[in-house]
Amino acid sequence: MTSYAFPTPEQILTRAGIRGLISIGLGYRAHYVYRVAELISSGKYNLEILKLKSKDEAEQELLKLYGVGPKVANCTLLFGLGHVDAFPIDVWIQRIISEVYNGYLDISPFKGVAGIVQQYMFYYMRTSYYNR
Repeated sequence: MTSYAFPTPEQILTRAGIRGLISIGLGYRAHYVYRVAELISSGKYNLEILKLKSKDEAEQELLKLYGVGPKVANCTLLFGLGHVDAFPIDVWIQRIISEVYNGYLDISPFKGVAGIVQQYMFYYMRTSYYNR
């Protein structure tokens, strides 16, 4: 079985470039990814230090980056930085909140593990909810 690691910022800059990022379907987001890769590669931005900050502090730092909104910040926190209390809301999670929870979901009971709960919700919605 072949597996691939996510490219390093340096690989994004030197091997892919803007054209390469566009060619893999990033579209307008290619410029966001490229600019953040430049920041990280130059040492002007350190993602690793965000692992040591609280989820809220790290989220505020990520939101300062060009092209990063709440969903991307929370995905980065959850999947890249180990903040399992981050709760990304994508189209599927929003659908769950709308259809299953009548438009409101209080995640405070999931404090500390909200991201893990989010993944179960996502999996359920994608595999079971519409296949009932």
